[in-house]
Amino acid sequence: MVKNLYALKKDFGKRGIFLSFSGPLSQELMVEIGATLKQKMKLEEASKSTVFRVFSMVVENAQNIIYYSAEESHGIIIVGYENKHYFVMSGNMVKNEKVERLRKKLTALQTMDKDELKKHY
Repeated sequence: MVKNLYALKKDFGKRGIFLSFSGPLSQELMVEIGATLKQKMKLEEASKSTVFRVFSMVVENAQNIIYYSAEESHGIIIVGYENKHYFVMSGNMVKNEKVERLRKKLTALQTMDKDELKKHY
């Protein structure tokens, strides 16, 4: 088990992942994760606007997990830095009856340009 954990740590390092969470999410936990993320990015001297954008993406992804997860708010969120850019990835299981509604929302978002996305949010 320890070897597997060390291998996971090395793999995260190679991929630029500096924050990960897997399990049940709540609003309270998101406050703590957000504070940790902001502190880490400030230590790396990320601009305030970059910190805000990444933080906003993490919150949006976490809220999607909380609201749409088939497993009572269970999901995974990963944040990293690669090729001079931050990235946020997340995932969770979704109940079959929510798939089509979610697909329509995502399809609409994918067709929006930067200005339309700003208006939408």
